[in-house]
Amino acid sequence: MSIDRVDGDGRGVADVDGVEVVVAGLFLGEVASVRVDHVSRGRPRAFATIDELRAPHPGRRAPPCERHPERGGACTGCPWQALAEDDQREHKRRLLADVYGLEVDAIRSLPGGDLGYRWSSKRVVGGRPGGLVLGSYVRGSHDLADMAGCLVEHPALAAAAHELVGVADDLEIAPYDERTGAGDLRYVWLKTDGRRVLLTLITGARQSRAAALLGARLRVPSGVAWSVQGGPGNAIRGREAAILRGEASLALRLAGREVDVGPLGFLQPNPEVAALAYRELVAGPDGQPRAGALAFDLYAGAGVT
Repeated sequence: MSIDRVDGDGRGVADVDGVEVVVAGLFLGEVASVRVDHVSRGRPRAFATIDELRAPHPGRRAPPCERHPERGGACTGCPWQALAEDDQREHKRRLLADVYGLEVDAIRSLPGGDLGYRWSSKRVVGGRPGGLVLGSYVRGSHDLADMAGCLVEHPALAAAAHELVGVADDLEIAPYDERTGAGDLRYVWLKTDGRRVLLTLITGARQSRAAALLGARLRVPSGVAWSVQGGPGNAIRGREAAILRGEASLALRLAGREVDVGPLGFLQPNPEVAALAYRELVAGPDGQPRAGALAFDLYAGAGVT
């Protein structure tokens, strides 16, 4: 089979005998035999995986990140990484048309912006004492995928995460278990201004060895904060944050505005691209900012108002 469109998660989609078949990792123009893994009960929809790739996309490559499933990892955060960057952008152009009905001529990126562009990262903590894992959930599950060395995160974030795991393992900090409510360190939230790092430890309870011991031992972050989130579900933010060491916030300049971001404050994952969007929002036909008019950013939490 081959796909004829992509969905909002970057997966390939085709209609086969009245059934919508979703195949992760199958790109436009490819032909593959697939294996159906699951059929939805409420609608004619099936989920499949590639069994044999018979005609690969000319832009298909070995994914650069070792955490990608095609390299033995489990992370599903970058579904198009097995394509060259120009072909990824073409798939994104098709996604905008197929999913949102937005027709654009081309998608371009900032110079050097294909990797290392995320300035904010939220990690789920798993593993065991002495062997912590900072990662994300595999799509459609609560199985944790290790994100060590993630290539789309800013190198400063990757360095801070690497140090944290090493120090926490030396102290045998226990990961939080969402099923039982036992354990200690639940999430880690990292932000950078491109140079400094603000790291927030989020624990499952106020009695915490992670909060008591880690702050003074971490050297990569310019500031370390602590928050508690003991509730059920996937909410990360606690009600308040305490500064354990160093700086309490990061100061960034975004679209000509100074933005102060604290331990629990929102930061656009890619501030440089966000700034371009804000400039376009307020630009008139001549490309200059409109004078005397109001523009509203309706995506809550933009952090620039």
